[in-house]
This record gives sequence, structure tokens and C-alpha cells, in this order.
Amino acid sequence: MNALEKAIFAAVPKAAKKYGQMTGWWLSHAPESFIQIYVSCLLADEGYSVYPDISVGRIREELELDSKNIADDILRYKCDISVWFKKKRALRASIEIKKSWNSSSILKDIEKIRRINSVSRSASQGYILGYSESKTRTGDSSLAGKFQNWADYSGCKLLDHKIIHDPPIDEVYSAWGFCLIRVT
Repeated sequence: MNALEKAIFAAVPKAAKKYGQMTGWWLSHAPESFIQIYVSCLLADEGYSVYPDISVGRIREELELDSKNIADDILRYKCDISVWFKKKRALRASIEIKKSWNSSSILKDIEKIRRINSVSRSASQGYILGYSESKTRTGDSSLAGKFQNWADYSGCKLLDHKIIHDPPIDEVYSAWGFCLIRVT
């Protein structure tokens, strides 16, 4: 993993700890917006320039990039987090955060990132920060398999995942987890 990927991945356990302190619940119960803002703040603390929840059109306007010949629907797309190079005035990465029980919503966000990043002078990297939970005796393996399937079905690369049991909520076998997928 590169430095940005490591920073994204490392931010999630910190967000989980804060959410647990606030609510007593796992991060898997949090709205995507909580993770979006928390991860954005932590990335900014690491020195990255971030735009949370901003449209492609607005980013291009801010970076003084030409938006001619770009479909209106793409210009209206918003990524949960956009990371940019301040000195180069260029977009670095598009990040979507997704709570999901199956691959269909993950695939939608992957296609969205692919469309956004296909535009000239757009982000060179795209990521899905996915999270879910399992309440079965095979929670660890079912979550790990789920995360791998999300990447496999989309032709993307699963960079890493983490399964977490702490704090235990209701069942001995309950677990939640998250993964970072590089969109290709």
C-alpha cells in the first residue's frame, strides 16, 4: 500500500474508537457521513488536502480545469472524499465510503469512480472504503469472503481488510469489519 492508502486504512480504527466512545456501538452502525468526515479530518491532519462531498464540476472549477466536453451527469457526481495535490492543482484520489451487505451497492460506487476518473485530468486513483458486519459463527470468514468478493466481482484489488470483535455488542460470534479496495 502507498502512503495515502495506509492513511485511509489507519483512519478507520480511530473512527471506530471515537464512534464507540460516543455511542457504545460498533462503527458498522454509523452512518457513512460519520466515517466520511472523520476520515477526511484525519487525512487532513496527515497533510493531505481533501474535499469531502464535493461535485466533480466544483472540483474542476476550484482547480481551474476545463469542463468542456464532460457529460453533465459526471460533473454532478459527488465523491465522499476527494484528495488533491495542492501544489500541482490536480486531483489525486476519489474515495467512496460504503456500508453494504452485498456487492450491488459496492459495484455502483466502483462504476461511479471509474466514470469520474475517466475524465481527463481527473483523479489517478480511486478507492472504496467498505464496511459491514456479520452475526454468524463464521463471522470472520464470511466477512473476509464478502470483502474479497466485492473486489473480485468488480475486477478491483482488495488492498487490505480488518475484522473487529471489540467491543462485543450482543453475540459472542458477532463481528464487523472494513476493507480498502483500489478501483482499477
